[in-house]
Amino acid sequence: MAISNIAVGRHLQNRRKEKGLKQLYVAEVLDISVEHLSRVETGKAMLSLDKLAEYCDLLGISMVQVIAEAETTDHPEYALRFAQIIRDCPAQAVEMMLSACDGMARHVRESREEPEG
Repeated sequence: MAISNIAVGRHLQNRRKEKGLKQLYVAEVLDISVEHLSRVETGKAMLSLDKLAEYCDLLGISMVQVIAEAETTDHPEYALRFAQIIRDCPAQAVEMMLSACDGMARHVRESREEPEG
C-alpha cells in the first residue's frame, strides 16, 4: 500500500480551510511549528500517527478516511480492510503492524527479483 504524502497533506489542508482554521491555531493545538505544519500540508513532511490522529480529531474527520483517500494502490479495498483491522488499536500497535507489513512486502518484492535457479 502506497500512501501519497502530498495527497494526505492536501486533504488536511483543504479540510482545515473548510473549517476556517488558521495554520497558527492548528500548529499551537498540535504543539508543532507553523513551518512543520506547512511542510506537512504540502507533502514535504509527515506527522507522527499521534499528531495525525490529533489533527484529524480537530478537523472532525477520521484518520482512516484521510489515509484511505491518499492510498495510491490499485486495490483500495485493501486500504479499507486494513483500516478496519487497525480501527481500535493504539498507535504503537499500528506502527508495529505497518512495520511488519512493510517488511513482508519488501521480502515479496525482493523474492520476485531473484533469479530462479
